[in-house]
Amino acid sequence: MKAEKTIERYRKGFQLSKNVSVFLVCLSLAILFWLLKLFSNSYTTIVEFPIKYVNFPVNKVAVNYVPKTLMVMVESYGYDLLTFGFWSDVDSIIIDGKELRQKMDGGSLISYISTKTMLSKATTSINSDLLIKEWLMDTIPFDFEEKITKMVLVNLDLDITFDQQYAQKGKLKMRPEAVQISGPKSLLDTINRLNTYPINLDKVNTDVSLTTQIITNDNRIKLQQKSVFITIEVEKFTEDHKTIPITYINVPEGYVIKTFPNEVDVVYLVGLSDYEAIKTSQFKAVIDLNELKETPRKLNVQLIRSPKNVNIIRQKPTSVEYIIKRL
Repeated sequence: MKAEKTIERYRKGFQLSKNVSVFLVCLSLAILFWLLKLFSNSYTTIVEFPIKYVNFPVNKVAVNYVPKTLMVMVESYGYDLLTFGFWSDVDSIIIDGKELRQKMDGGSLISYISTKTMLSKATTSINSDLLIKEWLMDTIPFDFEEKITKMVLVNLDLDITFDQQYAQKGKLKMRPEAVQISGPKSLLDTINRLNTYPINLDKVNTDVSLTTQIITNDNRIKLQQKSVFITIEVEKFTEDHKTIPITYINVPEGYVIKTFPNEVDVVYLVGLSDYEAIKTSQFKAVIDLNELKETPRKLNVQLIRSPKNVNIIRQKPTSVEYIIKRL
């Protein structure tokens, strides 16, 4: 008896499942036929096309806003509109500079292109499944200005810190240091240098090689090269010191001077590769006796020469007591 009930329950479940399957198949077929009918209808809608400008004056540049796309009213079947731009590249509308015209506007002569004159050409150049009905912009104006070219310096926006006992060796190298730009004369006359995007490097302990982009906030500026390449040599440094004798300059004639002390201790950082090359003779510490006109209690010691490949940390002392006597 129990087995019969179980069989009956499975039979009813199978029948229900079969009914649901039939319903879903019918629903799917109905949706499919509805979509086919929908896509077979003709529709009018607005689409956006990219613009390609050709045959414009090479010695002129437009300083006003020039659109990169055009909104166009088109007519086509639903399927063509649905797939437009998804499964194939969107054809560009060609704007030919040979179609430029001029007219007076408020006492000024302006250039323009009428999109109406391009309707037949555009219809044959873009997707043949779409019929252009109307341009939503009937005129494209151009405010031309003389185009010039100049070289400007590149300013590197760099914030760098080094790991302990590491420092930069030599000068940072950036290539190129200047770039050629072109654009409207009125704009380029105000530009002497361009900045890079900010670079932040922290706790550096190895050589750095990287490329960074140059910033141009105006698309009317064209760069011959859009990036710069940077190299920074990094080396482990050690601390050392030298004792430097003090030299006296501008000593009054007939006088002799004696200072206490008569030498200074200079503490510096030097790369390990240059450690042995640093000599005392490469440093020069002086006292300028012209300071005596102010009769100071102490005289300042100036370190006027040191090797380029060291970083001075401190010198001691920075001023000394003195005795000056007539010979």
